[in-house]
Amino acid sequence: MRVDESLDEQRVQGCLNILCDIGGFGDVECEVLEPGHVVLAFNTSSVMRNPYGDLHGGFYMTVSDMAACMAVYTNASKPVTLQCNFNFCEGIHVNGQRVTVDARVLRKGKTIQVVNVEFIDEAGTVCLHSSFTTFAKKELAGEEPFPTQEESLETVRTFFAEAGREMR
Repeated sequence: MRVDESLDEQRVQGCLNILCDIGGFGDVECEVLEPGHVVLAFNTSSVMRNPYGDLHGGFYMTVSDMAACMAVYTNASKPVTLQCNFNFCEGIHVNGQRVTVDARVLRKGKTIQVVNVEFIDEAGTVCLHSSFTTFAKKELAGEEPFPTQEESLETVRTFFAEAGREMR
């Protein structure tokens, strides 16, 4: 690692501490699944926290994207996020509390859908408000569902093998 000599050791260590391994995505459960609306929920745990002990922004963003795409997928073909905006209204301290994620399609066009996603803590406070613009080609018409994570990895492995390259 190359570090500019103008940065003191405390500043360098602080920067490196920001690189934390977040997880817990597998602990998110789907509670409601209906056309244009999804509710997810999870209990906060230490693998979801940032260095300050609050829910990591990357966790918020990833779960928000998942929820938005799920809400769109209830009524359209495999969505892709085009744009997203996040407003962090209140921190969620990681202490085992139950958090609800509510995703709702606000507008459904032919290919573009706009989705609002909110993270709500146990006290009922909206802690994050995000909006997504997604693209989805067409209505579902008997197409295959999203592949599992293992199926996706196998597709990538096959692609690399056929190209004579090794997957890293």
